[in-house]
Parts: sequence; structure tokens; C-alpha cells
Amino acid sequence: MTARPPSTVTAPTASPRFVVRELGPRCFVVDDTVTQLSYDMSFTRKAAQGAADRRNARNV
Repeated sequence: MTARPPSTVTAPTASPRFVVRELGPRCFVVDDTVTQLSYDMSFTRKAAQGAADRRNARNV
């Protein structure tokens, strides 16, 4: 197994790329802070946060 060169290792970011935003009562979306697009509309914050966590995990 070879080690990666330091230039290709990504450092953890202080703020996540995907965040949850409330549009109204029982309406939450996952916002991408880089592209300014919205994904995964849901009725609960818990479901939206789960979707944001999955997207952030894939993005790392």
C-alpha cells in the first residue's frame, strides 16, 4: 500500500457543504452551499438532516 502525496489529501472543512434549511411549516430542504441548489425536500428536519449527512459523507 502506498501513501498519498500531501497535495491530494483533503482536509476536513469547518462548515459542511450540505445544510438543512426550513422553507415553511413542515417543509425542509437540503441546500448545497457551493452550487446554491436545493435537494431532498422532506416534512421533518430529522429526515432532511439525514439526507444532508449522507450527502456530506459522500462528498468527503
